[in-house]
Amino acid sequence: MRKVLIIAILISMFGVSGYAPVRADEQQDIKDATARAEEIFQLAAEQKYNAMYDLIHPDAHAVVPRAVAVNTFKELFALAEAGQSKVTGVEMGPWTWGVTGKTYDNAAAVSFEQPYKENGQEKILKDKMYLVKADDGQWRWFFGGTKEFVDLAIQTFGDATAEATTPLTQGDVIDNTINDLDSFYRDAFSYTDLNYETPQVVVVQQGDSVMTACGPAETGFWAFYCPGDATLYLDDAFLTQLLNDRAVFDKRFGTFKEPYDLFRVFGEGETVLDVGAHWGYSVLSMRHQGCRARIVSVEAMPFHIPPLETLKRLSGGSYDYVHVAASDVPDRLVFYVPVVNRRPVGGLSSTGAALTPDRARIVADRAADFPPVTEGAPDEVGLAVLEVAALPLDDIVQALGASVPQIGAIKMDIEGHEGAALKGARQLITSRKPILMVEGGGQPAVREAMREYGYIRAARVDGQLVPWNNHPKASDTFWYHPDTTETLRSRGLAP
Repeated sequence: MRKVLIIAILISMFGVSGYAPVRADEQQDIKDATARAEEIFQLAAEQKYNAMYDLIHPDAHAVVPRAVAVNTFKELFALAEAGQSKVTGVEMGPWTWGVTGKTYDNAAAVSFEQPYKENGQEKILKDKMYLVKADDGQWRWFFGGTKEFVDLAIQTFGDATAEATTPLTQGDVIDNTINDLDSFYRDAFSYTDLNYETPQVVVVQQGDSVMTACGPAETGFWAFYCPGDATLYLDDAFLTQLLNDRAVFDKRFGTFKEPYDLFRVFGEGETVLDVGAHWGYSVLSMRHQGCRARIVSVEAMPFHIPPLETLKRLSGGSYDYVHVAASDVPDRLVFYVPVVNRRPVGGLSSTGAALTPDRARIVADRAADFPPVTEGAPDEVGLAVLEVAALPLDDIVQALGASVPQIGAIKMDIEGHEGAALKGARQLITSRKPILMVEGGGQPAVREAMREYGYIRAARVDGQLVPWNNHPKASDTFWYHPDTTETLRSRGLAP
């Protein structure tokens, strides 16, 4: 049964054939859809199946669980010994997805050839895959051509979905958290060339002391990972208290999240844009401070997408993300990710190919956290290169359309590219006049853009915005438009 299904998937996973003639004005769409199809085929050849799933159209995401798609990909390319596909042509026109019956007015039918083996004989599959431009402006593909096929794939490959839907609070919270972290990092590492190995886990009971390769672990340390023995140490007493007493959580993390308290005033019917989401740190910080608005993240790095997808799944519709870089013009940006002893430091990714002195110092400090793979070997420090699609925020917001209510605030932290992103948000900023929280607010490009938009640089003092006036240096700078002063005052954000 499984072998028969694999061959069926190979023939039908991309959709049902039948198409309208190409339109003469769709050359750019053809070019973009071809590039996306080639990207999908390359990911398949590299066995990066989670990344393939991230490029599926949102309408397909709503029907096909990640575990089903990923498990299907794994067995498909293993058992059928499928080779890398090659695009042979593209046609544009209306198309109906057989799984839901929904019709898309402008879809790309990408013809391709794919080598595979059946009963040891080499064969060539000639078929089509269908792509439709989603609300984020990106061409995305569809899994399966009929409802019957998708149902069968879910029945055959969907066993892993049960674990993904089990709440962390059901059963032993600490055990569930350990398993969830392990699942997350295994998935995140699938985007890299690095191998993930499950660390050992030691839970230190109250009153106990454990000697680690990084020193003693005694009650009160909360949690840490020790590279020396590849072990995660958890403080049972503190974690239990943390789970049961919010005051303990606030004491431990309150200062950590203070700059986000200004987002507390935004509620239902409003949107906060989170530009540079990392793994979702700022989203959780805003929620912790009381923000009840819809939050939409814009994130470029592919290895940060899995946790954002988890946040989306748990948010009940109040959170979404767009996997694209923010810039001044539509483009493809090359990002450089510091790698310390073969571990990527994703939080320091930037569009600069050289390490500035400040970044170099931070990277050097990480060498202590990431020891060499071989004991006694010299530290290895380098830059990994990633190419990511980029769009102006004005284009991103336009593509999101009605799914984004009134935008009241923007948080931006994109490692030195803030100036370009602000230039690409002219229409958004000048028409809606949101408050902005921008890392590196002292950058000349940031100051120039905000002066052009008529904004006032501000500091956060006692939970309110006040004019900068040489306020003590801070990495995060706030900006507001003078036309919104009375509104900010009515919300308690201005004195």
